[in-house]
Amino acid sequence: MNNAGIRDTARALHVSINAVIRTLKKRAPRCVTTLPLDTPELQLICEVDEMGSFISNKKRQRWLWYAWEPRLKRIGAHAFGARSKQTLRTLLEKLSAFDVAFWCTDNFGAYDILADEKHITGKLYTQRIERENLNLRNRLKRLNRKTLSYSKSVEMHDKLIGTFIEREFYY
Repeated sequence: MNNAGIRDTARALHVSINAVIRTLKKRAPRCVTTLPLDTPELQLICEVDEMGSFISNKKRQRWLWYAWEPRLKRIGAHAFGARSKQTLRTLLEKLSAFDVAFWCTDNFGAYDILADEKHITGKLYTQRIERENLNLRNRLKRLNRKTLSYSKSVEMHDKLIGTFIEREFYY
Protein backbone atom coordinates (compact mmCIF):
# COMPACT_ATOMS: atom_id res chain seq x y z
CA MET A 1 0.00 0.00 0.00
CA ASN A 2 1.11 3.55 -0.69
CA ASN A 3 4.10 2.45 -2.76
CA ALA A 4 5.30 0.00 -0.11
CA GLY A 5 5.71 -3.61 -1.08
CA ILE A 6 5.02 -6.58 1.13
CA ARG A 7 8.60 -6.71 2.40
CA ASP A 8 8.58 -2.99 3.21
CA THR A 9 5.30 -3.38 5.09
CA ALA A 10 6.65 -6.36 7.05
CA ARG A 11 9.82 -4.46 7.97
CA ALA A 12 7.90 -1.34 9.06
CA LEU A 13 5.44 -3.32 11.21
CA HIS A 14 8.13 -5.67 12.59
CA VAL A 15 6.23 -8.78 11.47
CA SER A 16 7.09 -11.57 9.07
CA ILE A 17 6.43 -11.40 5.34
CA ASN A 18 4.12 -14.40 5.67
CA ALA A 19 2.03 -12.56 8.28
CA VAL A 20 1.49 -9.68 5.86
CA ILE A 21 0.54 -12.06 3.03
CA ARG A 22 -1.85 -14.05 5.27
CA THR A 23 -3.55 -10.85 6.42
CA LEU A 24 -4.00 -9.63 2.86
CA LYS A 25 -5.37 -12.98 1.69
CA LYS A 26 -8.00 -12.89 4.46
CA ARG A 27 -9.29 -9.52 3.25
CA ALA A 28 -12.43 -9.42 1.15
CA PRO A 29 -12.74 -5.81 -0.01
CA ARG A 30 -16.09 -4.46 -1.13
CA CYS A 31 -16.56 -3.72 -4.83
CA VAL A 32 -19.45 -1.24 -4.45
CA THR A 33 -19.79 1.88 -2.32
CA THR A 34 -22.81 3.06 -0.39
CA LEU A 35 -24.34 6.48 -0.85
CA PRO A 36 -24.12 9.04 1.95
CA LEU A 37 -27.13 8.72 4.25
CA ASP A 38 -28.21 12.35 3.85
CA THR A 39 -28.75 12.06 0.07
CA PRO A 40 -30.89 8.98 -0.69
CA GLU A 41 -32.38 10.45 -3.89
CA LEU A 42 -29.04 11.38 -5.47
CA GLN A 43 -28.64 10.87 -9.21
CA LEU A 44 -25.11 9.94 -10.19
CA ILE A 45 -23.08 11.12 -13.15
CA CYS A 46 -20.56 8.33 -13.67
CA GLU A 47 -17.35 8.64 -15.60
CA VAL A 48 -16.22 5.13 -16.52
CA ASP A 49 -12.69 4.16 -17.52
CA GLU A 50 -10.32 1.23 -17.46
CA MET A 51 -6.70 1.03 -16.29
CA GLY A 52 -4.28 -1.64 -17.40
CA SER A 53 -1.78 -3.47 -15.26
CA PHE A 54 -0.29 -6.94 -15.40
CA ILE A 55 0.39 -10.08 -13.40
CA SER A 56 4.00 -11.39 -13.48
CA ASN A 57 4.70 -10.12 -17.01
CA LYS A 58 3.24 -7.69 -19.50
CA LYS A 59 1.60 -10.45 -21.54
CA ARG A 60 -0.78 -11.24 -18.65
CA GLN A 61 -2.90 -8.10 -18.71
CA ARG A 62 -5.36 -7.35 -15.89
CA TRP A 63 -7.72 -4.38 -16.17
CA LEU A 64 -9.28 -2.32 -13.42
CA TRP A 65 -12.64 -0.87 -14.51
CA TYR A 66 -14.24 1.72 -12.27
CA ALA A 67 -16.94 4.37 -12.18
CA TRP A 68 -15.98 7.79 -10.81
CA GLU A 69 -18.60 10.22 -9.46
CA PRO A 70 -17.07 13.70 -9.95
CA ARG A 71 -19.38 15.62 -7.61
CA LEU A 72 -18.78 13.26 -4.68
CA LYS A 73 -15.15 12.64 -5.72
CA ARG A 74 -15.69 8.96 -5.02
CA ILE A 75 -15.46 5.67 -6.86
CA GLY A 76 -18.93 4.13 -7.13
CA ALA A 77 -17.84 0.59 -7.97
CA HIS A 78 -14.93 -1.28 -9.49
CA ALA A 79 -14.34 -4.57 -11.28
CA PHE A 80 -11.30 -6.51 -12.44
CA GLY A 81 -10.99 -8.52 -15.64
CA ALA A 82 -10.15 -8.35 -19.31
CA ARG A 83 -10.62 -5.25 -21.43
CA SER A 84 -13.96 -6.51 -22.72
CA LYS A 85 -17.70 -5.95 -22.70
CA GLN A 86 -18.10 -8.75 -20.16
CA THR A 87 -16.08 -6.89 -17.52
CA LEU A 88 -18.04 -3.72 -18.28
CA ARG A 89 -21.27 -5.67 -17.77
CA THR A 90 -19.95 -6.84 -14.40
CA LEU A 91 -19.28 -3.22 -13.42
CA LEU A 92 -22.73 -2.12 -14.60
CA GLU A 93 -24.37 -4.90 -12.54
CA LYS A 94 -22.61 -3.59 -9.45
CA LEU A 95 -23.95 -0.10 -10.18
CA SER A 96 -27.51 -1.25 -10.92
CA ALA A 97 -28.73 -0.21 -7.44
CA PHE A 98 -27.89 3.44 -8.15
CA ASP A 99 -29.76 5.97 -10.27
CA VAL A 100 -27.19 6.94 -12.91
CA ALA A 101 -28.26 9.97 -14.96
CA PHE A 102 -25.33 9.94 -17.43
CA TRP A 103 -22.39 7.74 -18.39
CA CYS A 104 -19.30 9.68 -19.53
CA THR A 105 -16.71 7.56 -21.35
CA ASP A 106 -14.00 7.65 -23.97
CA ASN A 107 -14.47 6.12 -27.42
CA PHE A 108 -13.54 2.51 -26.56
CA GLY A 109 -15.76 -0.01 -28.37
CA ALA A 110 -16.98 -1.86 -25.26
CA TYR A 111 -19.00 1.18 -24.21
CA ASP A 112 -21.43 0.56 -27.08
CA ILE A 113 -23.60 -1.45 -24.68
CA LEU A 114 -24.54 1.72 -22.76
CA ALA A 115 -27.87 3.32 -23.64
CA ASP A 116 -27.38 6.11 -26.21
CA GLU A 117 -29.66 8.58 -24.43
CA LYS A 118 -27.53 8.38 -21.25
CA HIS A 119 -24.10 7.98 -22.89
CA ILE A 120 -21.79 10.97 -23.42
CA THR A 121 -18.50 10.39 -25.23
CA GLY A 122 -15.45 12.63 -25.40
CA LYS A 123 -12.26 13.75 -23.72
CA LEU A 124 -13.97 16.81 -22.25
CA TYR A 125 -16.23 14.58 -20.13
CA THR A 126 -13.53 12.21 -18.90
CA GLN A 127 -10.89 14.66 -17.70
CA ARG A 128 -11.59 14.06 -14.00
CA ILE A 129 -11.39 10.27 -14.21
CA GLU A 130 -8.19 10.51 -16.26
CA ARG A 131 -6.77 12.71 -13.50
CA GLU A 132 -7.83 10.10 -10.95
CA ASN A 133 -6.08 7.43 -13.05
CA LEU A 134 -2.88 9.44 -12.65
CA ASN A 135 -3.43 9.74 -8.90
CA LEU A 136 -4.00 6.00 -8.59
CA ARG A 137 -0.87 5.25 -10.63
CA ASN A 138 1.17 7.52 -8.37
CA ARG A 139 -0.19 6.00 -5.17
CA LEU A 140 -0.22 2.33 -6.23
CA LYS A 141 2.86 1.18 -8.09
CA ARG A 142 1.08 -2.00 -9.21
CA LEU A 143 -0.97 0.20 -11.55
CA ASN A 144 2.11 1.87 -12.98
CA ARG A 145 3.10 1.05 -16.54
CA LYS A 146 6.69 0.28 -15.64
CA THR A 147 7.75 -3.18 -14.50
CA LEU A 148 9.31 -2.14 -11.19
CA SER A 149 6.43 -3.30 -9.02
CA TYR A 150 3.95 -5.95 -10.04
CA SER A 151 1.77 -8.70 -8.61
CA LYS A 152 2.59 -12.36 -9.00
CA SER A 153 -0.97 -13.64 -8.56
CA VAL A 154 -4.40 -12.45 -9.64
CA GLU A 155 -5.74 -12.93 -6.11
CA MET A 156 -3.19 -10.63 -4.46
CA HIS A 157 -3.46 -8.08 -7.28
CA ASP A 158 -7.23 -7.77 -6.90
CA LYS A 159 -7.17 -7.78 -3.10
CA LEU A 160 -4.45 -5.16 -2.75
CA ILE A 161 -5.98 -2.73 -5.22
CA GLY A 162 -9.50 -3.47 -3.95
CA THR A 163 -8.47 -2.84 -0.34
CA PHE A 164 -6.88 0.47 -1.30
CA ILE A 165 -9.97 1.60 -3.22
CA GLU A 166 -12.27 0.54 -0.38
CA ARG A 167 -10.20 2.41 2.20
CA GLU A 168 -9.76 5.61 0.21
CA PHE A 169 -12.91 6.00 -1.90
CA TYR A 170 -15.88 4.13 -0.41
CA TYR A 171 -18.32 5.43 2.20
